[in-house]
Amino acid sequence: MKNEYEIIRHTKLKHIHAFVNSITYRNFHMHSDFELLLVLQGRGRIKVKNDIFAVKEKDALLINPNEIHEIEAGEDSMKLIIIQFSRHFCKDYYPYLRNTVFKTRCMKECFSDSDYPKLLKLLTDFTDAYIRTDTFFAFPCVSLLLRILALCFQNMEYVIMEENEYREHKRKKDRMNRISSYIDENYLYPIRLKDIAVAENLSVTHVSHFFTDNFGVTFQEYLNSKRLEHALQLAEDKRLSLSAISEMSGFSDPKYLNKAFFNRFSYPFREYGNPAHTTLQKEPMAAPGAHQQIFSAKESLALIAAFVKNT
Repeated sequence: MKNEYEIIRHTKLKHIHAFVNSITYRNFHMHSDFELLLVLQGRGRIKVKNDIFAVKEKDALLINPNEIHEIEAGEDSMKLIIIQFSRHFCKDYYPYLRNTVFKTRCMKECFSDSDYPKLLKLLTDFTDAYIRTDTFFAFPCVSLLLRILALCFQNMEYVIMEENEYREHKRKKDRMNRISSYIDENYLYPIRLKDIAVAENLSVTHVSHFFTDNFGVTFQEYLNSKRLEHALQLAEDKRLSLSAISEMSGFSDPKYLNKAFFNRFSYPFREYGNPAHTTLQKEPMAAPGAHQQIFSAKESLALIAAFVKNT
């Protein structure tokens, strides 16, 4: 993974992006869009800042812009619909979306019994239309996304920040972006919390609290997670020794790699890929270090159709 701060490109429709994905493990990351996730198959956990959500088939989650999150499958992999849309979507008609923060949680818990099935249908219909890209597909996509948002506002808790509060919120998120970018660029080398404090002109104590409060983990946990993801990429090359993998992924010693891996996944690093361990099995990778696979249009439509048939 090249950047911890994910850049979302709206290539088909302005402000909107969607795809069907298979994820085994996706490290801590954030982006400037809202993100809707629907589990089509499998189960796992999604950590959003300090909250951990156990999810399974038919569970949907909404994540706010710039909320750091991590995704891990419980067995094999999770197949997910992922819909991302800009804060500026429909700004001419509802400009307050830019300042809206939803209370992130599994949507099934807050939607009414009558509205949740409607949400699932809208999510699958939207993604189906987006992927098919038929003539005039923009019309159903925009219409369906507006209906999804209407249901979210009707069923979920949210706050609309005042402008001064929004500006302060943005300053905090900008700092998070700078910190995550610094770690992205330097995690292969020895870096310390003090280095970030100097760059931000803050005390080490201040940065430590800022990190835990806003990233949901300590600086060292975040750094280890970043290095672990790189180590897992390197582990695909059977020619590399454990010492080489640890050095090339930023760990100063193999024992630190082993400790970080065991603390995270509860089994030794040398057993990674062993069929006895269903957590974190190897998947075809869409990008270096990202244990995920974006499905083709044909595969995506088949997965959506199968989900709809069983819903």
